Amino acid sequence: MINQHFGGSTGYGHDEAGGREELDQTFAEIVGAESAIDFGVNYREVPLAEDGGLYWDALVGAVKPQTRCALIQRSCGYSWSRSLSVNEIGRAIKMIKMQNSNCLVMVDNCYGEFVERIEPPMVGADLIAGSLIKNPGGTIAPCGGYVAGRERWVKAAAARLSAPGLAVDCGSTPGDIMRAFFQGLFLSPQMVGEAIKGTFLIAVVMASKGYKVQPLPRVQRHDIVQVIFADGTFIDGSTSELSCDGPLREPFAVYCQGGAHWTQWGLVLAEVLKSL
Repeated sequence: MINQHFGGSTGYGHDEAGGREELDQTFAEIVGAESAIDFGVNYREVPLAEDGGLYWDALVGAVKPQTRCALIQRSCGYSWSRSLSVNEIGRAIKMIKMQNSNCLVMVDNCYGEFVERIEPPMVGADLIAGSLIKNPGGTIAPCGGYVAGRERWVKAAAARLSAPGLAVDCGSTPGDIMRAFFQGLFLSPQMVGEAIKGTFLIAVVMASKGYKVQPLPRVQRHDIVQVIFADGTFIDGSTSELSCDGPLREPFAVYCQGGAHWTQWGLVLAEVLKSL
């Protein structure tokens, strides 16, 4: 063990500080186990189609009688693919339910909230989950996440988080946090609108400079992520209300999200263009 093992972490689970992982391994060794956590979940993944969307032909036979859950990711995330529309998600859910009506369909809704007029539960999703430091937090929620959907599955998720019989009926929340949650939710549709304006601006400007962008300019958005495929000279700019990040090795790509106002991206682009 070293000093860094006593530090905190963000909770994203990317082996950042190492303290949590080191403690887990230490406990496992003490009790003579290989690992302290093992849920025994078998996992299969349906590949995407060449256009970055869902591979419909593969999905037709992907769900088996023993399949308990199907997870659909709405946003492109950190990949060069396209994000899914809610209608596409609805079509996928119908295909899944036709193969196994008892299969739970869960949607990772991050970056997609309030971009369209409908949300995944309106087209049949059993459960959705997302982050309050993204769209629903309106740029001011300091932390938190959510699950929503059918009552049975929300209760199951809450029981897994706390304990059976306790679910959501335990735990404390500081008052200043609740105020930020409510205010952030109130502001979130406006903030999402500004973020989408920013994606259009980024796409138009960078495409005009010869960079490949995803989504293309003036294409309907299904989340707030704009991806730029860049060369090694591209630099990112950010403030506390917007983010722009990417890998430090080839192939270089930059993922832009957020912004409390589209003009923030105008300021960022002005500085970026000076360095290209």
